[in-house]
Amino acid sequence: MHGETYYVDAQTGDDDHSGLSSSDAWKTLRQVNITTFRPGDTILFRTGQEWEGMLYPRGSGAEGRPIVISGYGSGRRPKIHGGHADPVDFEGIRTIQTVLLYNQQYWVISDLEITNMPDNVIGNFDDNGDERRRGIFVVASDTGELRSITIKNNYVHHVKGDDSKDFHGSGGIMLSVLGKKKPSFFNGVYILDNRVYMVNRTGIGVSSYWQRRPRSSVYPYSWVDEMGTYRANLNVVIRGNDLESIGGDGIVPQTSFKALMEYNKVDGAASRSEGHNVGLWAWNSDSVLIQHNEVCNTRSVRDGMAFDCDAYSVGHVYQYNFSHNNKGGFMLFHGHTYTVPEAQNMGHVIRFNISLNDGHALMHFYGSGQTQSVIHNNLFYNRNSKVIPIVVDGRPSDVKITDNIFHIPKMIEWTGVDSIGRLVFSGNIMSEGNKFIPENNATRKAVRNDLRQLLNWKESNSKRNETVNPKMIRQLWNSMQNRRKGV
Repeated sequence: MHGETYYVDAQTGDDDHSGLSSSDAWKTLRQVNITTFRPGDTILFRTGQEWEGMLYPRGSGAEGRPIVISGYGSGRRPKIHGGHADPVDFEGIRTIQTVLLYNQQYWVISDLEITNMPDNVIGNFDDNGDERRRGIFVVASDTGELRSITIKNNYVHHVKGDDSKDFHGSGGIMLSVLGKKKPSFFNGVYILDNRVYMVNRTGIGVSSYWQRRPRSSVYPYSWVDEMGTYRANLNVVIRGNDLESIGGDGIVPQTSFKALMEYNKVDGAASRSEGHNVGLWAWNSDSVLIQHNEVCNTRSVRDGMAFDCDAYSVGHVYQYNFSHNNKGGFMLFHGHTYTVPEAQNMGHVIRFNISLNDGHALMHFYGSGQTQSVIHNNLFYNRNSKVIPIVVDGRPSDVKITDNIFHIPKMIEWTGVDSIGRLVFSGNIMSEGNKFIPENNATRKAVRNDLRQLLNWKESNSKRNETVNPKMIRQLWNSMQNRRKGV
């Protein structure tokens, strides 16, 4: 059974119309918001037109019959300005969002242009707002499982929120699991091919109240101790998104199991936040796969890394990613604090990645809970003589750093490396002038040739929306490893 198709035209529409044809279209967001839609329905906004306020349609779709929001006609995407939208109170916190779904499932939000500026005047900014604002906000609260939310091919920009993060924080595309009575989670979150530009604080975020791990006793939110067990979000896919000029964190799914982040680009995270931020990472999550992403120009040393293996997480894989010119460095391993070993961060694999001219510390191990990570076959190329290859604050353990290439003009002190318990450091190639570089001249020459190949590739493939070519990386690494073995 097919659903109805509803049309919305800001110029020629009328809310007294049926909305069931382009010649009998509705006019306002209000008419959409008071309608409860059914499985299979489609809501189409006229391209090239603009609306002000909050889009909050009602109803849920069903498996195989989602409710779809999109545009019709030719020209630029339908634009919705949420700056003057009515605030919504979530558990005593006042928030303003342009598009809202609340305890709804089987929805597709696509092909919209979305802003949320306090005065609806679009202009770049270099500070934080004083209100919690979001472009798209999807909420699950005391509802159990919510299925299939797809957000694709939207342009979300100029969201001037405050510097709040996580559940009630500001951002571009945000999904939050709230409520304290019934454990809830998303099953099927697909955030695909969106452009997110000039938003505060988080670019794309998924978070949950239901975050308490049985093995952990300390959390940054005191009320978590009063709640029930951990409920992970499932089937979270964040793919092909292009983010630029993000106030705080770029992309961060939290409390998720087997999330996938791939083919995203994050350019300029941590541009305005006063907190600690990273380009692309996951928190309190297990078995997350992060691959084929590009993260660059993160602008802070309060973390400020491209990537982060953060606390309460197990078994992430970072592979075939390209990190460059990030002020804080390439990778943070965050085991919480010196005194909370139960905040475990363990079993991560970092392989086949390229770090080019990242700043401060290429890898930073913090806290005592970080353990059993394997870092192998990565390339670190850096022209900055002040960069520190590895910084250790705390006592991580059982770390293997093998078969990497560190090409750095000057190897300054590796801060605190001796405090890593049971460290395995072998098979790594170091930059010339360092005692660890192989004696074989042919190996050194091969490494230089492969680095030159990388730099030439980057210069000829620097257009926006292009991430690292996985085939090129595989060929590069095969070449490196074969030459090192004398093949």
